[in-house]
Amino acid sequence: MTVSGRVLDATSEETGVGGAEVLITEQSRAARQGSKRDVTDADGYYVVEEVQPGKCMMEIRLPADSRYNTLQIEIEVPGDRPTTSVWVRLLGKDVPEPTSVTISPKSPSVQAGQTLQFTAVVAPNPQMKVTHVTLLVQGDIGTINAQGLFTATKPGTGSVVALVGTATDSTTVTVTPQPTTGTITGRVADEHSLPLAGATVQANGTQVTTAADGTYTITNLSPGWYSLTASKTGYNSATQSATVSVGQVAMVDDVTLTVVGSDTGTAGEVRTNPADGAEMIWIPAGTFSMGQEGVTTPVHQQTVAGFWLYRSEVTNAQYGQFMQATGHAAPYFWNNSTFNGAQQPIVGVTWFDAKAYAEWAGSRLPTEAEWEYAARGGQQFEYATSTGQLSHDLANYDDYYDKAGVDQWYYASPVGSFPANPFGVYDMSGNVWEWCSSIYMSYPYSATDGRENMQNTFSSRVLRGGSYYTDSYYLRCATRYDYSPGKHYAVYVGFRCARSP
Repeated sequence: MTVSGRVLDATSEETGVGGAEVLITEQSRAARQGSKRDVTDADGYYVVEEVQPGKCMMEIRLPADSRYNTLQIEIEVPGDRPTTSVWVRLLGKDVPEPTSVTISPKSPSVQAGQTLQFTAVVAPNPQMKVTHVTLLVQGDIGTINAQGLFTATKPGTGSVVALVGTATDSTTVTVTPQPTTGTITGRVADEHSLPLAGATVQANGTQVTTAADGTYTITNLSPGWYSLTASKTGYNSATQSATVSVGQVAMVDDVTLTVVGSDTGTAGEVRTNPADGAEMIWIPAGTFSMGQEGVTTPVHQQTVAGFWLYRSEVTNAQYGQFMQATGHAAPYFWNNSTFNGAQQPIVGVTWFDAKAYAEWAGSRLPTEAEWEYAARGGQQFEYATSTGQLSHDLANYDDYYDKAGVDQWYYASPVGSFPANPFGVYDMSGNVWEWCSSIYMSYPYSATDGRENMQNTFSSRVLRGGSYYTDSYYLRCATRYDYSPGKHYAVYVGFRCARSP
């Protein structure tokens, strides 16, 4: 093994002491002739080779006429490192002996592979600091440089020693192993964001119970992706996901549990409407910019409360259930084979037809603010597609000459034929126009200015989303179209339902 370093003047950070003899003797050897030696160069550097690992005595000897005192210290040479660095600082004979040196922090714990900065205070000379003292590591736990930066290399317990002249101080240092696992922490709450104590949280077979404040911590998890399931008697279960990294704590968003029978959901939660079998997805509350410059203005901020929305437009099969249950008249194109496929959206319905269906299904029509918010997918998308862009692989819209993509339909396609938008909703750009509850009035939108008056039977209502028959302009999330509520002969007008919690 090799021991190398530098001998410096203790009163100066960078003044080397040349001509000093450095002797290193294994403590197991009694004879001086067993010492390994070198002489410092003009800058104080030395290299002593062929030193056996273990505890050794290091002596710094100088000529009798030198202005520096001789120094003798104990060092430890690890067996797993080819070179051990030891920087030594000598006190001049004309310098008063310090009364004390204090090293800090005291009794620290540090993880293998990490560093820790030590400082030192020398009395009665406050100008002297950590860079003016000799620093040593006792025990094979790490290294320390001349600036007091300790690098932990191996788990165990040792000490860091500071000395200047005859004044010494030391502190125990504990080096802990590097972690091989990670941690997940989070909270389980109810639909009012109040903590749920005693809920069970499972992560790939590991199970914990939430504390009084609803929090939980799952430790010793191998790195990777985890699916968390939270459950509690009387509540609907809910899931959340987290990615665990070694030595890291993954902070998970609240897992919200809803009371069994409650109409409030969690983001992305899907439920089935028992009335018609339609899938409804929870659209979380949020604020967005409603409108688009050059399309519908003025652009304005709109806040929407959380609500349920049908993932797809109402189909012919679902509308047939409604007619059978209520005796409601069939729409204009009910018997037209081009438009009456079971999974095609119902078309040729008036606003009154759509409203009647929604009421039968325990739902309602979405307001145009809700519709646009859901269409944008929480990302202010221009088009209500999976990417916010528009192509015939993403939506069914007017192109009678290029049917090379997923869009193979000249007319309405079966619902869900194209990818959902980020909120998990299908066909909000293209396929068929969709009725909204709102009366067509100028912007900015306000739910309290009369436009949500459901008793008004004369004013034009809002259509949204465009259709297989329209070009890309009408497929924008912001585009709105006024339409007479009683029109029944449009083969490109349908609807979807919404539900308040």
